[in-house]
Amino acid sequence: MMIEQHYDEEVLAAFLDEPSEGVDADVHLRSCGLCRQTLGSLRETVDLLEDASVWDARPIESAPRLETLAFLRTAAARIQDEDAAADSNVVLLLAGPREEWAARLDQHPEWHTAGLVRKMVVATDRFNFSSPLDAVELTRLAVRVVTALPAQTPGLQPLVADAWREHAYALNYTSANREAL
Repeated sequence: MMIEQHYDEEVLAAFLDEPSEGVDADVHLRSCGLCRQTLGSLRETVDLLEDASVWDARPIESAPRLETLAFLRTAAARIQDEDAAADSNVVLLLAGPREEWAARLDQHPEWHTAGLVRKMVVATDRFNFSSPLDAVELTRLAVRVVTALPAQTPGLQPLVADAWREHAYALNYTSANREAL
């Protein structure tokens, strides 16, 4: 049995300047659709590279945009403020038995921030092994808060993923495997 090999790009590049009769004269190119397709792709690339607009090197502005810097500074300050407030809010939230956490969270809608979710996710580490049911409840509440945050909240998608992942881990640790999935 004979296995036919395809032409590599170097061999096909030799056909770039050949008229179509020369390409048609090659037995392999006549019968191999993949090699003909690759040759066509190489020809398109060469055509594009011959276009002057491809080589138009416009200078890239290196000066920082003031409005971008202002936005980033404002967002960073807001995140730091949220996290600072969330430090004490998580302590207040977790005071008392876990059966009271949801009610306490409902009493304080001002706590419902991305900062609180970040701190709740971090706080689950201390419960996962010592009190797995507390970890399940805490992550359940984190998921509830994060899924209710506005869609334009900066960094929302990774935060949603973190909350769900921690919740699944806590459920898995309590052998609630089906719910964890």
